[in-house]
Amino acid sequence: MTSHSRAALLIILAAPAAAPAGGLMAQSIGAGARDSLVPAPTSASLFRRGDANLLVGAFAMSAAVSFYDERISHEVRSERAQSYGALRGTATAATAIGGAGPIALALGTYLAGRLTSRPALQSFGRSATAAVVTASALTLLSKGIAGRERPSAGSDEDVFHFGRGFSGGARGSFPSGHTSASFALATVAVMETPSDRPRLRVAVGAIAFGAATLVGAARVYQGQHWTSDVISGAALGIVSGLMAERYTHRAAAVALDSPRADRFTNRVSLGAQHQGLGLSIAFR
Repeated sequence: MTSHSRAALLIILAAPAAAPAGGLMAQSIGAGARDSLVPAPTSASLFRRGDANLLVGAFAMSAAVSFYDERISHEVRSERAQSYGALRGTATAATAIGGAGPIALALGTYLAGRLTSRPALQSFGRSATAAVVTASALTLLSKGIAGRERPSAGSDEDVFHFGRGFSGGARGSFPSGHTSASFALATVAVMETPSDRPRLRVAVGAIAFGAATLVGAARVYQGQHWTSDVISGAALGIVSGLMAERYTHRAAAVALDSPRADRFTNRVSLGAQHQGLGLSIAFR
């Protein structure tokens, strides 16, 4: 497969995820971004033009970077690069955090908010859980369709088994599930930070997105993903976080007029959280 064919292929494979899911990252950390979600009418679309622009741009970048996937993988998997114990330890820790970490933090925060009657923690927990579950679902769908082999399988970067990636394993490379879940959580963390505290929002964004980027880099370092997989996973995660924020704040606005609706929303959220836990742990 030629480089141009591979780039076109990655864009085509991204389409199924872009359609249901994707507002640049700067919008999520800009002042007033969170407030703009609250007054939106209940009929407003959860998936917006800015999301589509983000996905298209990210997938185009992923296609461009795919030209260098094999070279990057060769460098980071070289004997010299793998000889640093600190790097190996950091990568192992980042992978562990990016696996079950996002859904565990989301569930833990929501339950803590319920137990302590703190609406802010409940709001973050609900949005984070919805974001991670959405990112997980989109990632699993894309993995299944693409069936791209991981670098650790010893194959080239352009080996795809279409429709045969649903079992995961060596054919679950595109996109990165650890990365999508981490970026979904990071997006919600920024959006839930008060917009009237811009410095805090920037600090939270730097820490959250920095940690998510570290997770993606660790997956490349360990030979579990190509660099283009990580870029696409990050885009899916950000869009999932934005959509989850819109949905949960819309549901909260409706619940204000109906205590029964609020109880129903909480039960639905907990059910989705348990399903999300399975999705998150399934990623390798």
